[in-house]
Amino acid sequence: VRCFEHPDIIHVAGRIDPISDIDTIDTELALADLESVEKALARVERAAKANDKEALAKRPALEKARAALDAGKPARAAGLDNEERAQLRELFLLTLKPLMYIANVREDGFTDNPHLDAVRARAREVGFTERDVHFIERAADWEDVRAAAGNLSLFGARRLLEVRLTSARPGTGGSAVLVSLLERADPDTLLLILSPRLDRD
Repeated sequence: VRCFEHPDIIHVAGRIDPISDIDTIDTELALADLESVEKALARVERAAKANDKEALAKRPALEKARAALDAGKPARAAGLDNEERAQLRELFLLTLKPLMYIANVREDGFTDNPHLDAVRARAREVGFTERDVHFIERAADWEDVRAAAGNLSLFGARRLLEVRLTSARPGTGGSAVLVSLLERADPDTLLLILSPRLDRD
């Protein structure tokens, strides 16, 4: 999401509002997932007539996910346990995947940036109350991020893991760490990547 002002770079919506951008993306993903869940529920209902116990076992998880999505919330907010998440794995629900925000900022936009503050506030609103900040100035710094992601929260809280890049590209090592963090699928960690905007030249 865009978190910087620039008179020569026009936002598609005509204004800079990262929360509106996040809401638009969240709504589109939730609608796509809702369609998938409703189709799966329809299949379960048909299977129920044949007393398919395996299909019936998925019904509670599907109904939980549908209730959350129908309320405009992501499937990850449905209160699914590990077994229920496994039952929904074959649907590849987008809103059940780990959450990551990428904030595009000016080179001096890491502090005193109201747009970025709004993104952090959104993270707190959805339950990520602890904040862990990492500055990436050299390749070795990515291993600190990997280690931090693997450590449990000191107070058992859900965490905002904020990673500040000094360049717009994370590099090979950084890309590998980001992929590994997403593959861990930790529902208690929100990854916020702060990246300097790409110049036109």
